[in-house]
Amino acid sequence: MLGLGAAHPDGAGDDPGDDDDPDGGADGGADGKADYSHLAMPKQKTCRYDSSLGLLTKKFVALIQSAPNGILDLNAAATHLNVQKRRIYDITNVLEGIGLIEKKSKNNIQWKGMGPNGAQDMEAQLVSLKEQIRISTAHEEWLDNAIEQMQSSLRDLASDDDNSQHAFVTHEDIRSIASFQQDTVIAIKAPSGTTLEVPDPDEGMEYPQRRYQIYLKSHSGPVEVFLVSQLDEAEGAHAEGAHAEGAHAE
Repeated sequence: MLGLGAAHPDGAGDDPGDDDDPDGGADGGADGKADYSHLAMPKQKTCRYDSSLGLLTKKFVALIQSAPNGILDLNAAATHLNVQKRRIYDITNVLEGIGLIEKKSKNNIQWKGMGPNGAQDMEAQLVSLKEQIRISTAHEEWLDNAIEQMQSSLRDLASDDDNSQHAFVTHEDIRSIASFQQDTVIAIKAPSGTTLEVPDPDEGMEYPQRRYQIYLKSHSGPVEVFLVSQLDEAEGAHAEGAHAEGAHAE
């Protein structure tokens, strides 16, 4: 069966598409073929690259977080992830810029962010700190109550007439204290508000001589001074006179 077609004088055929294209249809090329390049789908290369880079970043972060002390060798990372080292540099430059990693040496970096379970670890640490605060607060309250009870007991003890007649110590009690064995001990009985001054023993004296003096001043009653014990009991009279002379009460 033969099909006959008539050639149009101006070279334009009776293409039904011509009626749909107000501009006269697709332009013909030099070889007579239509150019449909303007109808091509946009390339997805950039999107695929971004997706693969994002996945690679997740793998890299997981790798460095699992590294000992968070320190990772970039050469080892490139080998482990089976990528070129420049891809690793793309990731490390961004992570370093936002402060998640820092360079330790030429090819080693260290993770500075949270661990793989950072949120859970922080939550657990927060719960632990709150529990420590609760325990410390309870212990502080217990101490406050214990101090208050002791102070109340001391006040009751001091105000009791039966106890006041026994509120004293003897010479033997004081002499038996080991830390006073090599010292001269003076007991002072003075009213409230009495001031005590001890001048520098080296002031006005030539080395190695020293002079010990005590000045007591009271505006509300007499001051009594007692020699409890002295450094050398064999020199009792001499020491007693010296200390009686050195203590001045006003």
